[in-house]
Amino acid sequence: MSRARIPIAVTGASGFLGRTLANLDHLEVLPVQRNSNIDRRAEAVVHLAWHADPLDYLLSGENVASANYAIDVATAAAKLGIPFLGAGTCAEYGSSNTDLLETDPTNPGSVYAREKLRALETTREICGESGSTWVWSRIFYPFGPAEHPARLVPQVVRGLANNEGVSLGPCNQIRDQIDVRDVAEAFALLATRSINDRSVEGIFNVSIGSAVPLRNWLTSLAGDQRSLLHFADPLAPPATNAGAEEAPARVVGNSKRLRSLGWIPKQPSPPHWSSLVS
Repeated sequence: MSRARIPIAVTGASGFLGRTLANLDHLEVLPVQRNSNIDRRAEAVVHLAWHADPLDYLLSGENVASANYAIDVATAAAKLGIPFLGAGTCAEYGSSNTDLLETDPTNPGSVYAREKLRALETTREICGESGSTWVWSRIFYPFGPAEHPARLVPQVVRGLANNEGVSLGPCNQIRDQIDVRDVAEAFALLATRSINDRSVEGIFNVSIGSAVPLRNWLTSLAGDQRSLLHFADPLAPPATNAGAEEAPARVVGNSKRLRSLGWIPKQPSPPHWSSLVS
């Protein structure tokens, strides 16, 4: 006999992570529209909706509206007395030479990260005042099927699939890349566990813990077609975005807290590029 599917309200259900979450057999995803009306069958709310255009998400003023929407959804969840799980970002942290812990200081370097932190602080306060469960999951660098075509990994995969050269920056920065399917499993675990277990609360890193330079990661992704990847001179001046601080050289998360709940990443990172062709 198959187990009953757990009804979870989800904002951004049609997005990159939302669609992956909806594919999990043990969840019944109940989409939440922009009016913040939550289906009363829902036993928890997972808030994923956020402005995510890769061309401007770091600096866009749309981040303010996204944070306000997160606050509205948390307010609605608190009124229903059900857990609220928000999608945070590793960009909330400051720079660190060691693996980042949930207790490490924050130092947002973009509008995106600052508004994520505003949403964190306000939704935590709302849930605390109502006595409902609050969870905030800081996602590191997700990739996978149905990722926006303008993001780095899909651009690389597209070039490899067409047997075309791919021009890249030096890619010396260390980034903790995680398959979106493992992210979805983490969110599902946190959402379902938080329904009956009040100890599943607070901030959780959703990360692999892999301290691999992006250049090496992409080279492994390309496999026997690695010669198509053309990396820029590492001594060349880096490109910068006006209004955003320089990106940190190393962003790696410690996910011991999440793993203590039984979460284990199952997808290879990196996979072979052919598994990501849409």
